[in-house]
Amino acid sequence: MKIVKQLLFFLACIAMLTTCTNSDDILEDNSQINSDYMKYKVPTDAIVVAPSGDISGVTDANNIEDELSTAKLTGGTVYLSDENKKTTDYYYISRNIVVDGFKGTLMGEGKNKTIINAGRKSASEGFEPAYSPIWTDLKPWEPLAPNVLQMGNCSGDVTIKNLSILVKDDQPTDIQLDFYGDDGSYIWTIIELMEGEYNTRIENVRLEGKKSLANGNIYGLNAGWGIIRRPGINGELDFVDAKGNLTIKNVEIKNVSQDAIRFIGFIDGSNINITDVSVENVGTGITAGYITDSFVDISNVSAENVGIGIDAGDITDSFFNISKVDISIHEDGWAGMYFYNINSGLKVTKNQITGAKWFTSLYMRNVSHSTISKNKFIDISSFGAAIYLRSESNENTLFQNDFKDSTLPGWTTTSPDGPGAILLRFDTQNNDIFEMKFPKNEEITLCEMILDNGNNKIKNWEACEELGYKSSAVLNEEPSQDYRQFRIKHTK
Repeated sequence: MKIVKQLLFFLACIAMLTTCTNSDDILEDNSQINSDYMKYKVPTDAIVVAPSGDISGVTDANNIEDELSTAKLTGGTVYLSDENKKTTDYYYISRNIVVDGFKGTLMGEGKNKTIINAGRKSASEGFEPAYSPIWTDLKPWEPLAPNVLQMGNCSGDVTIKNLSILVKDDQPTDIQLDFYGDDGSYIWTIIELMEGEYNTRIENVRLEGKKSLANGNIYGLNAGWGIIRRPGINGELDFVDAKGNLTIKNVEIKNVSQDAIRFIGFIDGSNINITDVSVENVGTGITAGYITDSFVDISNVSAENVGIGIDAGDITDSFFNISKVDISIHEDGWAGMYFYNINSGLKVTKNQITGAKWFTSLYMRNVSHSTISKNKFIDISSFGAAIYLRSESNENTLFQNDFKDSTLPGWTTTSPDGPGAILLRFDTQNNDIFEMKFPKNEEITLCEMILDNGNNKIKNWEACEELGYKSSAVLNEEPSQDYRQFRIKHTK
């Protein structure tokens, strides 16, 4: 009996090995499908749009726009697929896909399985732009906007998932005056969602431009913005803020010259969640503004080779959490994080900023009742400080931030202009600070790493009288005009 059991066990093992060997390729293929496709359920009544194979970008653009216009009547789903799970589907579009009043879902098989290529119609004819309420009406020359996917006045919830949009032409559009009045030949926005109180979900999506020095590109890239979501309604060039939830999850954005993600104008209990996001080689990673009485959570974000990591301001009576964001600044970049006009609720914790330049790594102007803690600063080449508070930035709490690998010398007799870890300008007060993790130097003192006017509460801090800190010019330092222009150009 024992021999029979051993024989059966041996035969079972042989069967398992044979099965695994014979189906190895299938299992490998299915693992991709399961991770990128099978976890998403496709509605049985979804409208299927198969790729046409027309590389001029006319047929696919027409088909997708037509079916989105049909789906919006019922809040249905448009499914980009050839219904063969083992193939990668390629779509080509050479004009804006514009749908007004949409509600429903646009989905593909997966961001590695459904690829939309946006670009020129032909060598002699570029991507065709269209009217956009956010761009066209704001300038006297009324520029048409070359956006890939453009939705406005949506009448219900909008979901975009499981696809990639790539802009790979060196010069995707013909040269025309862009939003700034310069000659432009780049895609402006890849996904633009404007106007109306509706919830938006963007998940499992990849957006990617291209580095190109073609005439008319902006900062050597052929695409401007990744995702723009603003719920406000455009009336006589003014935006009215409105309510709407926003979820951006498992999204990759690469090679856009302005903002990878921009959300503006949320009020009245809106919920914004941005998580598991990767951005690379962009002007600004995430820009947020005009948020009132809302909840914002930005977490698990990688921002690599960016000009600015996070730019957020004009935020009132909201909870605004930023955690586990890893930012590396490119050689022409500026600050890691830039905050202004926030009256309460800002929490910045467990983030990392590497290679920040300009005046400071983390900038706070007119920011109060915030918590800045357990952040790490690495290889900082700012000429002011790692963290800079100014202009009525009061009653904030800073503790357990890590400056050990910042390479900051501090304000010492040998380097009187610093930079150091924290700079509190003359117009700040009642900030609570408890910091101990400074670069290893037996001779450096706390006051040489934290420069204060005497109006803030710093644990174990005493002024370095020989430094003459109260009259130090660095306490009155203003951001450079160059940075203001950079921020206007890159984030407006």
